[in-house]
Formats: sequence, structure tokens, C-alpha cells
Amino acid sequence: MEKLYAQGQRAQDTLEGKLGAIECDSGSVEVQWKIIKECVLDTISDLVGKVKKKARTTWIPQEMISKMDKKKEMKECQH
Repeated sequence: MEKLYAQGQRAQDTLEGKLGAIECDSGSVEVQWKIIKECVLDTISDLVGKVKKKARTTWIPQEMISKMDKKKEMKECQH
């Protein structure tokens, strides 16, 4: 628990520092939101790291797709 609290405190301190350096009059709401979002994502990725996603496997095998295509072609030929 202490490690989690310490890491949360470091994230909060870093984020407060970055957000404190941002000027409030930097444009529209969209621009301000982008800046805040980038600060949060950068801080979290620096402290926690980025998780890589696993590549998804196809749930329909290529053999089944070929059979479906052949069946489709046969139906079109009949009409």
C-alpha cells in the first residue's frame, strides 16, 4: 500500500508541476483540453509505462472464409 501511495503522490506532484507551467489563456477550450490530456498521458506513461496490446487472432479461419466465398460464387452462378 505504501508503494502505491508513494507512486500516486509522485504522479500527483509531477502532474501539478506540469499543469502549473501551462498558461491559462492559451486559446480555446479544445486547445486547453489537448494540453491537459497530453500532460496526464505523458505523466502516467512515464511513471507507470505503456502496456502493449496483444495482436488479436482472427476468429474465422482462412479455410472457412474460402469455403464461404466458394458458396457465394456458386449461388451467384445459379441466378
